Amino acid sequence: MKTSSVKYGLKMRVKIIIVFFIILQFGGICFAQHKKKYASPPNVGYSKEPLSFYQTLLQTWCDGMLAQQVNGGSDDGGLFSPSHQFVNGRCGDAVYPFLTMYHITGNIKYKTAAIKVFQWSEANVSQPDGSWTNT
Repeated sequence: MKTSSVKYGLKMRVKIIIVFFIILQFGGICFAQHKKKYASPPNVGYSKEPLSFYQTLLQTWCDGMLAQQVNGGSDDGGLFSPSHQFVNGRCGDAVYPFLTMYHITGNIKYKTAAIKVFQWSEANVSQPDGSWTNT
């Protein structure tokens, strides 16, 4: 019984990752200022045009999260909450915005941040059945 729940959790995690990358592939179009079709990230030929209002807002939020990302130690990659004084377990939700900004700008800092926050989440809130706790 335990083995089937672990397999189910792994299957769900794979499905979530696949859906995530499909959304990343097509979701970036919502932020685009032009109707250019994106081939496959990251080789999309980043636009020289100024960022739209929404892209600028997303960049502001991502830069704010980057300022709170822990570098080093046991919480490396997590997003520290100054008001709560701990790393929030929901910081894995920042993977999509970080990768979207990487897709838009080509700036490697967003890709690195997404990878680090995902690794933190896997190490700290991932359960054997594939779920994540919400601490």
